[in-house]
Amino acid sequence: MQLSARSVYGTLEHLDQQLKEHKRVFYTRFGDGEIYIMQGKGTIDHAPAPELTAEIKKVFAIEHPQFLKAVSVNYPRERGMVDGVFAPFPDNDALEQALLQMGEKPGTVYDNFISFHYLSLFDQQRMQSFLDQHIRPKRKMFIGSSDKRVLEYVFGKIDVYVQLPGRDAFYTLDEWFPKVREQLEGVDVVLPAAGAATKVVQRLLWESGAPVHSIDMGSVADVVQQRGTRRWIRLLGHRSRKIMLPGWQQSGLFKQSPVRDVKQELKYLFHKLRAR
Repeated sequence: MQLSARSVYGTLEHLDQQLKEHKRVFYTRFGDGEIYIMQGKGTIDHAPAPELTAEIKKVFAIEHPQFLKAVSVNYPRERGMVDGVFAPFPDNDALEQALLQMGEKPGTVYDNFISFHYLSLFDQQRMQSFLDQHIRPKRKMFIGSSDKRVLEYVFGKIDVYVQLPGRDAFYTLDEWFPKVREQLEGVDVVLPAAGAATKVVQRLLWESGAPVHSIDMGSVADVVQQRGTRRWIRLLGHRSRKIMLPGWQQSGLFKQSPVRDVKQELKYLFHKLRAR
């Protein structure tokens, strides 16, 4: 193992410290999809293209202590993780080799790319604490395609919402990114959720010098809406309801099925027992 990532809680402590000490902090996630893109491949939300590959490589090349790179390689297996629910990828070794071939230095330590996903299922109290301290009280911008009404039950009031297409957002960047620039003044926190295009947003905002905290939380937006885009969401996504603000039950925005939730918990327990 030549590259590694911090634990979920090690990453949370690192990010918490950076946010308290600096006005300008960027937390950017690089999952297996972004590594594949840097190899010239596509992902579930972006078709392959040379220009996208070049852009993601530019983002990954940023080196600064307040530009935190959270990478899906060699992160610790922690409590509750099973195959399909945050366990390291089966192709972990290949992902590590891909990064080394791109010039990453052996010994590099990244942050953990699933910290917020993990907390939303296994430590909602800690997730609530992070949201209450660093997100909810701040003036914030959300960039993505999820329902604003739903998101406000997680993040609190969203002051600026920049609407994106549900997929291939990178290819319409020239249409929507000017709206980000125009409305950035007075914003404390940016929450980009645009798939692979999120990384490009992070680079552009970083290079602009914007004094913001820009936090790439990924598919936390999907999990609270119960979008089955990932196996872990289909299996345990209902647990994330514990991170939401009061009133969500009466909002009519969330499907509730206690019987299904019990069935999914049993399925998860089966996978967990089988992995022992």
